[in-house]
Order: sequence, then C-alpha cells, then structure tokens
Amino acid sequence: MAIRKTVQYSPFNASVIDIDHFQAIAATQDPNELEYTIQVDMDLDSYSFPVDAELDLEVIAGDNLFTAKLGLVSSYHQPKDKFVFDVKPASIRMRLRVTPNGKTHLIGYTKLRACYEGELTSLMLVSPKPMGQVTWLFECETDDIPKLYLNEDNWKELQQSCVSDVVWQGQILPQCIYAGFLQIANNNFEGTNAEDKGSWQYSWWLKAEELCPQSTGSIKDKNSLEDKKNWAEELSKKFSSSHKYFNKFISQRTGETNS
Repeated sequence: MAIRKTVQYSPFNASVIDIDHFQAIAATQDPNELEYTIQVDMDLDSYSFPVDAELDLEVIAGDNLFTAKLGLVSSYHQPKDKFVFDVKPASIRMRLRVTPNGKTHLIGYTKLRACYEGELTSLMLVSPKPMGQVTWLFECETDDIPKLYLNEDNWKELQQSCVSDVVWQGQILPQCIYAGFLQIANNNFEGTNAEDKGSWQYSWWLKAEELCPQSTGSIKDKNSLEDKKNWAEELSKKFSSSHKYFNKFISQRTGETNS
C-alpha cells in the first residue's frame, strides 16, 4: 500500500553513490495500467561497504512512497514486488540506500532521481499518424504542444515501446528534447514565466530547471545561437544520462552481433 509522506535527506557521514554506479528503470506492460516493475543495476565495489550491509530502494511518485528490500551488498536481487500507484505517475523517482546489518543509520545512498519519465504528457503529445515507411516524427511549433507522431500501423506496439523499451526511447527522446528546448530558446523563451503556467513552454521550462538548474538560470541572459544550442544539447544529455541510452544501445548491438 502506498504511504503518504514527506521525505527529507541529510544522512551524516554517508557515502553518496555516483550516478554511474547505480541505475534503475521502471516500466509497465500496459500504458493504461498503474502497476510497474523496476529493474536495478549497480556496482558498489569501490565504496568499501560491508558485504552484509543491507540494500533497499525508496520509490516515490507524487504522494506515493514505497520501500523495497534488495538483499545485501554481496548479493543483491531485483525488487520482488510490483509497484502500484494511486494515479498515473508523471514520473517515478528512486533512491538506493545502504544500511549496516541490523542498524538503522545510512552508510551510503544515491541522490533522488528519476527512473521513469512518465508518459511525457506534460512535454509532448504522442499520437498516431499515417506515415508510410516513416516510424516517427517530432513536430514542435510555438502555439501548440509538441507532438511525437508514431506510425499508425502497429500504433499500440510503438506506443508501448515508448514506455518500456529503453533502447528504442534512446533513439527518439534525446532528439525531441533537444529540438523542443531549442525551439523555446529561438522564440526568446516565450511562455516560460510563472504567469504562463499551463503553457507547454512553462512545463518544459520546469523540466529544464530540474535537469540543469545552473545553466537554465543564466540562459535567458545569453543571446548567441551557439549558447542556445549548447543549452539544448546539455539538457538532452542530462535527460539521457540517467537512462544510459547510449550504453544500452551499444550493449544491445554487441549482443546481436555476438549471437
């Protein structure tokens, strides 16, 4: 059952686990369902944690909070239970925690970060479209929410891939993110102020502040096209980094070559 709770973190003298040493992906078998599975991957060898230290995963979506046991540093396992939320999550965030056996204080943790970006409904509309042999197209205009068109042939299969196939996502979403933010920058950041709440540009701006707060805080003071391109590219890279899109693509290609 979901727990409603405000989470704050300031563990004393605990190691912060680098983003490169822990990844998690959440997916659902049906875009209309509220039940998700989470798969984790970690490498904790460089942290000198006791081999019998206990691992657990904190999973947050809106007011829903779950904690799942993952075993020990020496032998972790995937979450055994599925995660069922009250409503369709806009995003799912998670944190790995390391606790000495039989103790309650943390000796290691990851910063809270997303393992699922939701349906991206606040950023773009995903729609079917007859496109012949074109698989997908991204359309971004000033006056309407950006649209990711998927070929209407096998629409349901393509839509499901957008949700659960991280390798396929990695070939689409980084370009969409780059193009959308560049469009915002090239239109002088129209629609990105607090009074513009409800516009698609404002939703994207909030995502930019979440992904790259430092560069986003100063981008409006820069006028060159190169600065705007660099900002959009940085956001695309940051969006992609936690999902390891490139690594997973290469890994899949290597596996196909060796099989």
